[in-house]
Amino acid sequence: MADVGLVCVVERSDLTQLNEYYYYIIIIKKQNVDLYISESLDRRRKRRTTIGLSAKDSLELHFRTQPKPSSAQIAYLAASLRLDKEVVRVWFCNRRQRDKRVKTSLRLVAR
Repeated sequence: MADVGLVCVVERSDLTQLNEYYYYIIIIKKQNVDLYISESLDRRRKRRTTIGLSAKDSLELHFRTQPKPSSAQIAYLAASLRLDKEVVRVWFCNRRQRDKRVKTSLRLVAR
């Protein structure tokens, strides 16, 4: 079997009005000159949202009364706090996980 070497070329092209860059990896097989383009690096994460102190206090207050709010309650909270619904939903998920983690560690310490 012949030795097939691989060449990896990274291209950067300005494709959007916001000057966001998309990276394409082009892998070229020397023998067959097959071209493969991977667009898996095209996925970008949303920027981390900073939640203000008053919004955190409000979310904590709601969490104490209702740790698992309905989607309608989440939408109402998001609108009243001027946050995205997904941000509020994730905040409640993370808060429940933190509560669970603290309770578990307290049980381990009590033993």
